Amino acid sequence: MRVAELAPAVMPAVMTAELPAELRGPIGHDPRWLWLAAALVVLAVGYVLVVLVATRRRGPEDDGRAPRRRVDHARLVETSRFAALAGLATIEPGADPRGAAHRASGIVRAFAATVTGLPVEAMTAERLAAAAADDPRLAEAAAFVAALQDPEFAPATAESATAGLAAADVRARAERVVQGLHP
Repeated sequence: MRVAELAPAVMPAVMTAELPAELRGPIGHDPRWLWLAAALVVLAVGYVLVVLVATRRRGPEDDGRAPRRRVDHARLVETSRFAALAGLATIEPGADPRGAAHRASGIVRAFAATVTGLPVEAMTAERLAAAAADDPRLAEAAAFVAALQDPEFAPATAESATAGLAAADVRARAERVVQGLHP
């Protein structure tokens, strides 16, 4: 017998069998799930709105506070000068000349960056000398950095890197450069 011949005989038996209610037609969902889904959507939209309102940029008239003042550049330079001189004061007179040259060079470069706005990361002796051609205030700082750059990055042999350098001399010259560099 073929399946086509059996189908009419089997189908009425299946159709007459009683099926559970879940399998007989559309089933309605509990209305609480619909309200829960709607509440979650409202909650998500509300959260986004609260974050947007709380983090928006406000003008000085919006928040009731006095507007922020820009830091006076001369005051910033003077504060940086004190910090540079304090940093130079930590160089011991009997310290390793190579280390003293490295620290003094970094302090002078950072202070020159504060005064002039040049980026300290790219302030090599050549770039500082080129900037000194445009800005004569940097001439002494450029000469100081150029004098220290070769010993600072030279091989660590006693006769080449530290010849003629003393930590006290490096510190005194760096202090003169910092004192002489004005905005």
